[in-house]
Amino acid sequence: IHTPPKNGPSLSEYINSSSDFDLRGGNFSKADFTKVNSSSESTNTILLDFCLIKSIDVNDGTVNTPISMCDAEIENLSAIRTKFRGFLYLKRTQFISSLVANDAVFNGQIQANRISFLNDADITFSRAKFRDRVCFNEARILTEFDIWNAVFEGDAEFREAVFSDPVKANWVDFRRYADFHDSEFHSDLDLGGAFLNKSLGLSECNISGDLYFEADLLFICSFVNEFSQF
Repeated sequence: IHTPPKNGPSLSEYINSSSDFDLRGGNFSKADFTKVNSSSESTNTILLDFCLIKSIDVNDGTVNTPISMCDAEIENLSAIRTKFRGFLYLKRTQFISSLVANDAVFNGQIQANRISFLNDADITFSRAKFRDRVCFNEARILTEFDIWNAVFEGDAEFREAVFSDPVKANWVDFRRYADFHDSEFHSDLDLGGAFLNKSLGLSECNISGDLYFEADLLFICSFVNEFSQF
């Protein structure tokens, strides 16, 4: 585990295990979950904390098992059309090159406080669905953040986050609270066409670029007090 083999290990055999697998501190060239279909009864956690992982591929899979990758360093993660049923723990996780989760479905909570994305990384959650609470508080996102047409059914927290490049949140459906309190946007924030069903928290934010926001007059009036706090 601690020395990368010629051919990276496949971890899909652990996905239906009857016990937790503690792989913390491992060094993986590739973690392959492609098209995995895990048991709905599995509640055990795959522990990948403090790991160095070059590539994680979970495209078109169904993962019921909670996964913890706190304090890990991951070069590439591809989760296109993947269904995550369990929790995802990503606290202080660093992504180097890409995290692509287009059309993914996240049924469990995502705890990603202080997560970071380096310059020029490809970060996209286009058309993703988040069924539960999402926490990206104190995130450091040093690249374009694309959540175009995503759906957040639970609270979406981005408090005290830093975005260095444009945030593409147009046509996003925030069905509960969208909270960006005290965040820094060093480029544009595009909320054009977004659906805001509860409230948009932008108090004490610093937006250096342009703020795009489209809504009808009655909807805008319901947010006058919030926007007045800039």
